[in-house]
Amino acid sequence: MKKLIGFAVCFCIFSIPVFSQAVNRDSYTAIDPFDYWLNEEQAARRAVRRFKAVVEFVSQNGQIFNFISADRNTRLDVRAPVSIAPPSPGRTAVIYFTATKGNINDTRILDDIDYTVTTESGIGLVKSSVNTSSGVNRSLYTEISAVDYKDDALFTQEDDDDRQFRAIVRFESQDGILYRFHFDNTDDETIPPIYIRVRWRIPVLSAGQLVTVYFTASKEIKDHLFLDHIEY
Repeated sequence: MKKLIGFAVCFCIFSIPVFSQAVNRDSYTAIDPFDYWLNEEQAARRAVRRFKAVVEFVSQNGQIFNFISADRNTRLDVRAPVSIAPPSPGRTAVIYFTATKGNINDTRILDDIDYTVTTESGIGLVKSSVNTSSGVNRSLYTEISAVDYKDDALFTQEDDDDRQFRAIVRFESQDGILYRFHFDNTDDETIPPIYIRVRWRIPVLSAGQLVTVYFTASKEIKDHLFLDHIEY
């Protein structure tokens, strides 16, 4: 009996840090999922950051909880400990998570969920400012058609210099900092869409909206496109 009592006492002592540990919510920085992805791009290797964000729960895949931003334009997934039960689909909450930068991407661990706050103003969120340009010299960008860009991307080698282009494109969709466009000067259905990564918050686009994009193409096995300027 004494051994059982002693074991129970030890179990309780060692269980307290695991099951009763509370996070300091004040130590988490308010952010929206779009700004989080910008932060991940800029974070140094091994950087550890703690964020809180208002999101809507979408689905669960094992320990991975999938959320979407309040404006429904940016997805965000985090790994949850088994002690945290998933919300019901469509439910809005504040998630508290820790992001640790690896060689390329973050690992994101869910630390806590708060269902009492459902608005971004409720966490004191201040979003990054909207801009249209990185201040580039637009005269240095070569106007390019869909067919010409397709050929250029095909024949450019990985050790070639970056290329700078401008084109009239039609906005199709957004997933965080990755925007999907389609060249507007072609009826060729074999021309695939282009995906351009933004490095700051741009004005909201509507599906089908025509814009002129100035972008840098960098070849690493395939082309990676980065927005430098946008005109409406």
